[in-house]
Amino acid sequence: MIDFRYHLVSLISVFLALAIGIILGAGPLREPIGESLTQQVESLREDRDQLRQQAQAAEALSEAQGAFVEQSAPRLLRDSLNDVPVVVIGLPSADDEVLAGLQTRLGEAGAGPVTTVTLAEDFLDAQADDARAALDEIDPGLPQGTAGLLEALARGVSPAAQSGSGSDGENAAEDGDGAPESGEPGAPEDYLQALVDAGLIGTSENAAPDARLAIVVGRDHSAVQPAPAEETQTAGPTEESDPLQTVDSGATEAFTGFAHSLENRMDGVVVAGDGLSATEGLVAALRAEEPALSTVDGIVSPAGQVIAVLAGAEQLDGGRGDYGFTADELLPPEPRTAGGNDQQDDQEG
Repeated sequence: MIDFRYHLVSLISVFLALAIGIILGAGPLREPIGESLTQQVESLREDRDQLRQQAQAAEALSEAQGAFVEQSAPRLLRDSLNDVPVVVIGLPSADDEVLAGLQTRLGEAGAGPVTTVTLAEDFLDAQADDARAALDEIDPGLPQGTAGLLEALARGVSPAAQSGSGSDGENAAEDGDGAPESGEPGAPEDYLQALVDAGLIGTSENAAPDARLAIVVGRDHSAVQPAPAEETQTAGPTEESDPLQTVDSGATEAFTGFAHSLENRMDGVVVAGDGLSATEGLVAALRAEEPALSTVDGIVSPAGQVIAVLAGAEQLDGGRGDYGFTADELLPPEPRTAGGNDQQDDQEG
C-alpha cells in the first residue's frame, strides 16, 4: 500500500516544477523566447504575403493568357471548318462554360450547323424503361443496358447514311414512303427523340445534327463529388482506397466504347477532357489504345478549346494525334482548311 507521504512528495514536486517554470518564463527566458516567437511570426507573415503576391501575379498572367488566346482564336481558326456540321457532346458533369466556349470557337472556325447534346447527370444510372421500350421498337437488336443507350446516341448524332446497324454502315432499306422497312433500324432523329423524351439527353436543336465531326467533352472532375470509399477504384488488393478519387472506371469503359462507336460512324472525332482525365480518365484510356480519333487535354482553358477545334480540322484532313498540356505535342502541326474544302490549294495552284 502506498504511504500518504508519497502523494505529498508528488504534489510538492508538481507545484515546485510549475513555480520554477513560471519564474524562468517571467524572468531570464522571457526575452529570448518572446523574440524567437516574434521572429517566427514575422517570417510566416512575410512568407504569406509573398505567396499571396505570387498567386495574384499567376492569376493575372493566366487571365492575360486566356484573353490573348480568345482574341487570337479568330485568326487561328479562320476557315478551318467551313460549313462542316459539328456535334458537341457533353458527357455527364461536363462544364457548361466549356461547351459554350467550344460553340464560340467552332463559330470562329466557320463550322455550321453546330449542335450541342448533353447527357443527363444520371445517364449511366437511370432506369431508362421508357427509352428502352421506344428504342426496341426502332431496333430490337440494340445492346441491353447502358451500351444500348450509348449506341442509340451514336446513331442519333451520326450522318443518316451511317446510322444503320450493318457492318458497312449502309442505310436501312426504305419503303415507298421513305420510312425504314419493318425490322430495320430507324432514322437518326428517331434514336435522338427517344432519348430526349426519356430525359436522358438535352439538345440545342430539334433535328438530328447529321454531323461529320464530333467533339466529346468529358466530365469536369473538379465538380464531381468523391465516391464512397468502398466504391472507389484501387490499383491493387492491398492498396487503400482514395477518398478523393473521382474517376469512375465503369464510366470510363462505357464512354470509351461510345467514342469508338462514333469513330466508326463519323468523318472525325475528338475526345477532350481536363487534366485528371488525361492521367487516369477517359482521355488517358483512349491514348493508351492509340485509336484513329484524336484526344485533347486542358479543355477547361480557352487554349484547350482552340486546340480541340484544330484537332477536329486535322481529323477531317485524315490526321490524328494526342494534344494538350500533358501530351507530347501541344497542338496539330499546322492549321488546315478542313471538311474536304481545297479552296486554298486551288488558289495556290
